[in-house]
Amino acid sequence: MSQPLPKLPKPEFGLVAVEVPYGVPTQIAVDLRNTGIPGGLIGYEYRPLSEPVYSGGSGERGLVAIATSGLFGRIAMDVASGHVAQIPNVESSTTHHVNRDLDEDTRKIHADIAGNPHN
Repeated sequence: MSQPLPKLPKPEFGLVAVEVPYGVPTQIAVDLRNTGIPGGLIGYEYRPLSEPVYSGGSGERGLVAIATSGLFGRIAMDVASGHVAQIPNVESSTTHHVNRDLDEDTRKIHADIAGNPHN
């Protein structure tokens, strides 16, 4: 018989600086260094990775995973567009658009934690 998940503390918004993996294109590296990523556990759905993971290409291609999404998914930045996307499974080649850039993603996460509605 399954047990209910333990109650989590209320999340607090904060940004964490991240080390940018070798080979990440300049603009994505600048965004990650200057903005940081939302830190801490947000429910059971979002948890920042201790180190971003760059995969899938050279030059202006690929993804930089910055957080977990659920049990098996990831939140990542698309290197070509700067968009934030959700990857349903680490081995998946499918992505789902989340936000247009890291700043927008950060603002929306902050609003979610504060309990403010956003569009």
